[in-house]
Amino acid sequence: MLLTDLSSDYVRSYFSDCTAENWTHVLGLFQAMEAEGAGWFAAEGVQDSARRFNRVLDARYRGQNFEVKVDCSGLGPDDLGELQERFHAAHIKEYGYDIRHRAIQFVSARVQAIGTVEKAPQAEVRGGDSLSGAQTSSRPVYFDDSHCWIDTPVYSRGALPSGVTIPGPAIINEMSATSLVLPGQSVIADRWGNLIVETRL
Repeated sequence: MLLTDLSSDYVRSYFSDCTAENWTHVLGLFQAMEAEGAGWFAAEGVQDSARRFNRVLDARYRGQNFEVKVDCSGLGPDDLGELQERFHAAHIKEYGYDIRHRAIQFVSARVQAIGTVEKAPQAEVRGGDSLSGAQTSSRPVYFDDSHCWIDTPVYSRGALPSGVTIPGPAIINEMSATSLVLPGQSVIADRWGNLIVETRL
């Protein structure tokens, strides 16, 4: 948790129609909240180079009782048309459709102030030297009616060699979990220790 980025959220309600004048007012709200965020950054000792702000507008079509979040990054006073296009796109992404003939209403403006914290380098996982060395046993496993029982190798996750593709079926054991790789799948342990499962075509 000590390496998690710092974050503080600010919001201002502003129920209004989507007009150039009201959009200018929203931009003013963003600036005011960013000024608050700058004060918070200063109190937390966040350097200027580690600061960033995300601007988001909650908006809806007139008559709706739910809103969508519209990314307003990079938008200025002359970008009302782009804002509207972003709103339509966000509505399609959220609900699968848009209603371009209906007026848009603003609901609230939001700013997220984020202070980037330097992350510790991620250690690579070497793993074992060979797949045969990682295998601890095998056992019969019933998968389905088409495969029935298959003698399935069992591997120790910590001993898996990095970058080696393991064909399924396979069982991978570790202290806190057991991963099952199905017939027709394969798995590879990357250099960070992640198990990446793919379906073979």
